[in-house]
Amino acid sequence: MVRAEDHSLAFGSYIYHLYLYSALVAGDRNSNSTPAQSATVGGNFFETLQTLMKHIIAIDDTGSPGNNSESLTLKSDRYSLTAVLFPDWRINKILTNLENKLHYWKQKYPKIKEFHFTDIINRRKEFENLTSEDVSNIFKDFTDLIKNEKLFIFHQTFTPRTLAENNLTQYLKYVNPSRKDIKYLTLDFLCVKIREEVKQLQIENLFEIIIDEGIKKVGRNIELPFLKAEMKPVAFAKTCSSEKNMLLQVADFFAFLINRHQLMMIKNTKSEFDMQILEITQEAFLNKKLSGIAAELRSKEEMNKEDYDKTILTAFEKNGNLESWKATNE
Repeated sequence: MVRAEDHSLAFGSYIYHLYLYSALVAGDRNSNSTPAQSATVGGNFFETLQTLMKHIIAIDDTGSPGNNSESLTLKSDRYSLTAVLFPDWRINKILTNLENKLHYWKQKYPKIKEFHFTDIINRRKEFENLTSEDVSNIFKDFTDLIKNEKLFIFHQTFTPRTLAENNLTQYLKYVNPSRKDIKYLTLDFLCVKIREEVKQLQIENLFEIIIDEGIKKVGRNIELPFLKAEMKPVAFAKTCSSEKNMLLQVADFFAFLINRHQLMMIKNTKSEFDMQILEITQEAFLNKKLSGIAAELRSKEEMNKEDYDKTILTAFEKNGNLESWKATNE
């Protein structure tokens, strides 16, 4: 299974079927090679990067507002952002594959306009007529489409308590009042992770960032102060419609998986369908390089609230922030 929680600014974890991913300090690397990492460890991940067009980073949000499934460390008031870095030389091919797959499903269900995985899993809106088999097949199709792509995935989670839990409340003194909202804080810390990798890959000023609407409406730009040196002359993310920009649908896919695996880790009773989706999508992280998330083997029996919370609290202890976490939450 997978575990992914990013409440600790130096650690996060998320869970999907056989692998446990846990977030580390931005730029850190887990020395253990796992099935999801084996294709990328020990070499330049973007050895074949070209510069004829810009690389694209697509960002989407996720969370579980109002969800009753909670644990000691996983709360429903969290807000998360997932970013996917697409190398320039693969963008057109990925878009072609996505368009072909969407066309296939639109032939069966003409109302479908885009892949939106929370709606797919819950069979809402234009997906209301899908069968369980259809849902499984869409997840399998998307996993097969993306599993061989060498992509970089970044993930950051915040709650109203995150800064206090990490003994960083003083950070707010230096934040523009307009960016103290949890969504902006999450974005800023995500950009710190992105900045580290952009430097390592030496692609400064060779990438652009798009973000799904949520923080701002489509067409509006969001300033990115932590990427000023890497995105000259102006560092910003352009807010786009995921229907119009299909790379955002890939970000939505990974954001959904991370959140889904967290919930499955702490869910008391897991249905056969729950496990089927996790099994179908476990290969989605093959050939991916993960910022702040690493992996270790987990069995189905180890998927429980107690084990999840133990892992998160152990991470806080390693980072020297366990007492801050206790003072904030107990």
